[in-house]
Amino acid sequence: MDEEIIDTTPLQTYTLELTKNELVHLRDLFAIMLPPNMEKSVSQSLAEICGRPLNESKMWLKVAAVCEEANVPVGEKAPDFMLMICSAPAISVFEMQHDSQDVETSSGPFFTEEVCDCENCESECGKKEKQTFWDKVKEASQSMQFILNRTR
Repeated sequence: MDEEIIDTTPLQTYTLELTKNELVHLRDLFAIMLPPNMEKSVSQSLAEICGRPLNESKMWLKVAAVCEEANVPVGEKAPDFMLMICSAPAISVFEMQHDSQDVETSSGPFFTEEVCDCENCESECGKKEKQTFWDKVKEASQSMQFILNRTR
């Protein structure tokens, strides 16, 4: 049986002195939630991407403990924050291009995949089914409406 060796060397820690307002700001940074379902915070998402979810969780516990010690509300008593779009996105016009095989390819942020008119595209040729510009606009509009409904 292989023995697992656990490193018990204490990690170096550092002192950070915060005013109460700075502590409130740090608490609030941990509370910014991401759309569309508000199930994950910006901090949690960053930690997940960087492979540090345990560090983020431990750090939040430390921040919450200091908040309680300083009589700074946490949990249900603290305000909630979320990211959301607050202005119209930049919009550009892109020319849709057609090649000789009747396969549509276009440039721009909404047109990055090849699509075709096969009846069973996914199984026959592996390309996505043809989707018009207005189908894509409708999808984007429905996503925006979902976000707007969540904020009301």
